[in-house]
Amino acid sequence: MRYRLLAAEDEPQLRMMLWDYFTAKDFDVTTCRDGEEALAKLEEQAFDIVFLDIMMPKIDGLSVLKEIRRQGNNIPVLMLTA
Repeated sequence: MRYRLLAAEDEPQLRMMLWDYFTAKDFDVTTCRDGEEALAKLEEQAFDIVFLDIMMPKIDGLSVLKEIRRQGNNIPVLMLTA
């Protein structure tokens, strides 16, 4: 079973690093650049874990997390902070 990971990070180098590392560990990784895109991806498919940057454009990571929890989704979320 391949785990599905969503990595929401606006910094291209960090986003690529997460993709490289976790795909090498046999995760199915989806990336996005902002909170709006993260919420759209979460509506499109189910993920096993989410990595969220706190300071993203459009919708910040904390607001994305609040929306995930408001919808009753108990998916594990790791917050990425500077």
